[in-house]
Amino acid sequence: MGFLFGVIFGWFFCRLLIGVSPTFDRLLVWDNNVFAWRIVPEGTKLVRGKRYLAAAEVEPEEEKNEKA
Repeated sequence: MGFLFGVIFGWFFCRLLIGVSPTFDRLLVWDNNVFAWRIVPEGTKLVRGKRYLAAAEVEPEEEKNEKA
């Protein structure tokens, strides 16, 4: 019984630390007209059944080395 409470407490504590919603830099949607991913403007209502892609920006190695 104590193990179960420990697991539940650990899960909730982890969620508080990490946050409930994922973070990403851009949200993309597939556009069949041009066969490419397009940026979804902020505030756009998402449609069920459409294909979305969450993207995070990654800095190139050269930029990381210059900042250090």
